[in-house]
Amino acid sequence: MEKHPLHLKNPELQTSPEVQRAVLREEQKTGEKVPNDPAERIEAYMDRLENIFLNPDERKRERNLEMFRDKIYDALIIKRENFPDSYFELQKRIARERGQAVEEIPENVREQMMDVAIEDQKASLGAWMDLPHFGRCRLPGVV
Repeated sequence: MEKHPLHLKNPELQTSPEVQRAVLREEQKTGEKVPNDPAERIEAYMDRLENIFLNPDERKRERNLEMFRDKIYDALIIKRENFPDSYFELQKRIARERGQAVEEIPENVREQMMDVAIEDQKASLGAWMDLPHFGRCRLPGVV
């Protein structure tokens, strides 16, 4: 079997804990051993993701999404320690363009700005996950 596109992008994916759990689950479900081939292992993982997020049973799909919501937030929303200085530089530039005199942003204001940005990201991602089409999307063969 030729290499899976995700294997080409991330050769370590096949050995990740998520893929290993999906392979184990597939083996338990079918009673057959999944070959130790990266493409087969990644395909088992993709099948698992489709079953979780694209389940035809709307109740199961919604339950699955709720179970994974916090993990999705944790994986995709910026962490406080990863906020780039360029974010604050942009905010200072915007303030200057509005005629406000800003030399430095105090630490307590930086904390508030990070809180707002994190909450905005969470609200935006949550709204997107709550859209009716979310569970009916098809995963592309190549991510």
